[in-house]
Amino acid sequence: MARKQYEEIEKKTTRTWFFIYLGIFALFVLAGYGLLFLLNITWPLPFNNNTGVIGDTIGGFMGPLIAIAAAVLTFMAFWVQYKANIYQRQDISIERFENNFFEMLHLLQEIKSNLLFEIKENGEYVKYAGYDAFDCLYIRCELEKDGKSGEGVKGIYAKYSKEDADEIYHSEYFVRCLDHYFRMLYRIIKYVDDSQVIVEEKKYDYICIVRATLSWYELLVLFYNGLSDNGREHFKPLMERYALLNNLRTEELAKEEDQKLYTSKFNDDYEFELDENRDMTNEYKKGAFVYQGQRRILESGT
Repeated sequence: MARKQYEEIEKKTTRTWFFIYLGIFALFVLAGYGLLFLLNITWPLPFNNNTGVIGDTIGGFMGPLIAIAAAVLTFMAFWVQYKANIYQRQDISIERFENNFFEMLHLLQEIKSNLLFEIKENGEYVKYAGYDAFDCLYIRCELEKDGKSGEGVKGIYAKYSKEDADEIYHSEYFVRCLDHYFRMLYRIIKYVDDSQVIVEEKKYDYICIVRATLSWYELLVLFYNGLSDNGREHFKPLMERYALLNNLRTEELAKEEDQKLYTSKFNDDYEFELDENRDMTNEYKKGAFVYQGQRRILESGT
């Protein structure tokens, strides 16, 4: 439950109990005055020589009521403080979560900044550092195994079957150099997904922050890494759930059929979710490109 919704419910509940206590107190007062009338003590009129008896009676009756009212007000004061402590603990938990989240994000940025690939182009060695390392991996560096080779991830997936391309992808030095990057990115997404202090709607907002740091070629590399054995079981479901590939440039995918397949998922008539027997191991669900929560909002017209 969102913090704002929780606070609204608490306010309504507090107001409800306040009026309930007030009503009970008023009933006690009315019942007391009724009892006085039943005892033929007509207060406040007429005034007569029995005012001492009337005062003693009312005092004896109102004293316990005032004590009860004071006890109720004291309890409500402690209750308000108790709720304030709960909110404070929630705020502290969220603050701790965000501190860890942004520290992890900072570590991811450091990992990317320290990436360095060196390849030979036109007889000379050229260095690609930081974000450019993903550019190098996707379209420039030579990937090969057992006599099969291609320029970058895009080249091998365009040239060979998925099985052969996966085999080259997993064996390549350039890809293995990114293992710590993939693990760190996965850990950040998993950290948000597992959090018990952040509501589901807000989790997507945090993932959007992560996604905003991903470059064009990072998304393309992540796309193929998610479909590989390295990411299919654990990382791919998270990528789909939080639309991590939302800004993917599908026209840059390796094969034309891939471009058509994944572009079609933006269309409203794509009904893959209704087919429970469809094998999704070699493709992403629509959630990888469109956030499910946003889809529900769009479909409801709100």
